[in-house]
Amino acid sequence: AVGFEALTSDWLFTPRQVGADPALDSDGPTSDPILLASDESNLTIDAGLYMLASITGVKFEDLNGDGAQNAAEPGIDGVTIELLDALAQTVATTSTDANGSFWFTDLTPGVYTVREIVPDGSEATTPTERTVTLQSGQELDGQNFGNRTVPVPSAVSLLAIGLVCIGYQRYMRTRTA
Repeated sequence: AVGFEALTSDWLFTPRQVGADPALDSDGPTSDPILLASDESNLTIDAGLYMLASITGVKFEDLNGDGAQNAAEPGIDGVTIELLDALAQTVATTSTDANGSFWFTDLTPGVYTVREIVPDGSEATTPTERTVTLQSGQELDGQNFGNRTVPVPSAVSLLAIGLVCIGYQRYMRTRTA
């Protein structure tokens, strides 16, 4: 058997013998027993290594609705952000902190979708999900989501609308009478 060691504790071994081709899959951290004659070689014994990755971003109040966080636009606390794998299965969920920041750490390299849950009373000013491909050791920042508050009609506006409707109904009755 051949044994392999990771360079540092940041490196992890890929799963052993995944795939149909023994020349391409990983045999580490310790291979199966190998029997060779004195004039024989086996160049298919190898080990794959990777580092964990992360995704970070900010959920912000997009006051001007331009889809970009400007200096005066604060982060939004308590918004749910989901992380889905390549099969669209939720693998992690988090909530934004007081600054609107969120992060997903200790991720294996691969394809993920980051998705926000738009809070009630808000509308998205940026796409509500995005698909990213993480490489070994990558720290992917800038996965930001913008929302703006949907204006709620005030009691005065609703009263004005109601009066207009009543006036219109009276006007229509007098025209048809």
